[in-house]
Amino acid sequence: MKKLLASVFLLFLLSCEPDTSPHQTPPSSDVDTTAAMVEEVQTMDCTPAGEVLEGNQHWFADKGLLVCISADSSTYEEDFGMSHRILQVWDTRQCEQIHQQILPINNSPDFPYYLSENLRDTAAAVACCQGFEYIFCFDLNAKRPIPRLEPVWSSERASVDAQSGSPMGLQLLGEVLLGYARDFGAFAFDLSDRQAPSPLLPLAEYQIPEVEDYSSLFCIPSKGNTYEFVLPEVDDEGQVKFKKLSTKPFSSRPALPANARNNRFLVLSDEDGGRLAVDMKKQAMVDLPAKVMKRDVQDILDWLKQQ
Repeated sequence: MKKLLASVFLLFLLSCEPDTSPHQTPPSSDVDTTAAMVEEVQTMDCTPAGEVLEGNQHWFADKGLLVCISADSSTYEEDFGMSHRILQVWDTRQCEQIHQQILPINNSPDFPYYLSENLRDTAAAVACCQGFEYIFCFDLNAKRPIPRLEPVWSSERASVDAQSGSPMGLQLLGEVLLGYARDFGAFAFDLSDRQAPSPLLPLAEYQIPEVEDYSSLFCIPSKGNTYEFVLPEVDDEGQVKFKKLSTKPFSSRPALPANARNNRFLVLSDEDGGRLAVDMKKQAMVDLPAKVMKRDVQDILDWLKQQ
C-alpha cells in the first residue's frame, strides 16, 4: 500500500513540472502581441479613392506609403470612359491621403499611366510612372513629388507611327533614372537633387540602321568619384534592361571627340590608363587582346573594324 501511494505521489509531482520542450506554447498575452505585430507588418487596410486597375498600386510597407494611379469622375472622358491619370499617395499608418495629382492626358485619354514595376523595391525610395511625354515621380523619403521630367535626346527624334514615344520602362541606378521610349531610345536624369533633377545626355549614341533604333552609352557617376558605363538592351519580347558593362570603374569621365560619338565602335580611356572598347551595334563591350589593348586608339579602332 505504501509503495502504491508513493507511485501516485511521484506521478503527481511529474505532472506538475513545467514543460521545457522547444515547442512550448508561450503565454496567451505573448501570442496575442506577436500576432498583432505580424499583422501590422503584413497587412494594409487602406483603400484608395476611385477606380484602380489591377497591379497599378503598390504598398511600400517599410515606408508606410501606398502609391497608386486611379480614375474617377474628374478624369472621365465622354468618348473614352475613365482616364487613369490620378496619382495618389496614402500614409497607411493613419489611412490618410498625403498627395493627389491629376496628370495630363497620356497621348490619349484611354492610355493609362502605369507605376513602374522596376522601382517597387524600397531601396529606390522613389515611385514613378512613365507617359508618352513626361515622367512623374514621388520621393518616398521626403514624401513629396519630384518636378515633372521630360526626356531629352542628343538628336532630334521623328515618330514612326502612333506608338512612337510610348513608355517601355524605367530603372534607377544609384541616383540616375534611366528610361526608354519606343522608336526614340534611351534617356536619363540625374536625381541626386530630387527637387532639381537634370537631364543626363549619353556619352555616345549610334543609330542602328537595320532596326531604325538608337544605341546610347551612358556614363554614370558611381561610388568613390568614379564612373561606370551603361547600355540599354531590348530583348525579343520588347523588355528593356539597362546593363552595366563589366569593367573596372573609370577614375575620370572620358572625353570623346564630337565626330566620334555616333560611330559603331568606341574606344574609351581614363586618366589611369584604363581602356574600354564598345560595339554600339551589338550593344556590348569588346574584349581586347592584351597586345591590342596597348595600341593607340586609332589602331584599336582599325582592329575592331576588321573583326
